[in-house]
Amino acid sequence: MYALRPSSRVDVLVYVVADRAEDLKTLRLRLIREDEPDTAVSIIKLSEYKPSSSGYALTSVMIALPPIQADGRSYVLQLESSLPLGTHEYINRPVHFKASGSHKVFRMTFSPNLKSRDPELSQSSYIVLPLLILLGITFYNKDAVVQLTLSALEKSRQQTATVKASSNDDLLVTDPFADYPKKKSKFRKT
Repeated sequence: MYALRPSSRVDVLVYVVADRAEDLKTLRLRLIREDEPDTAVSIIKLSEYKPSSSGYALTSVMIALPPIQADGRSYVLQLESSLPLGTHEYINRPVHFKASGSHKVFRMTFSPNLKSRDPELSQSSYIVLPLLILLGITFYNKDAVVQLTLSALEKSRQQTATVKASSNDDLLVTDPFADYPKKKSKFRKT
């Protein structure tokens, strides 16, 4: 005779698949309750999983989480990676489930991509290249550049001196308030 009773615990199995073995080592799996998101029920680092006995590096692993109470509460499974988002693009979608039944099985994939270089950076390098060439030519011909600069400065000084001398002759000092009548000042009696 067999007696079946309702299960009070839920076994959670998670099958994690990564594109490369190196990516799998950067992951950790967090199980948290939805009503307490700051407190993790379980955290498992996937870097602790070793290569198979045949020597092949793992790109997927089956994880059995500690059993949780079958109380109908909502839980969230999250994959977190230590890969920097500045150099990689990836999306980690959380898995939401309720603790009901005797077991839950989930498949989670991790597919990071290297970010492409910033397209503005390559455009700015095209702008910098002519400037560097111009700077190199200037440095190579620095004696001629110095002579040209000095002669240009001398010409500009001569022109400003000529303009100042001719403008001083044409200046006429006028009082802008000469057309308005002036008030007579009253003398105070003491």
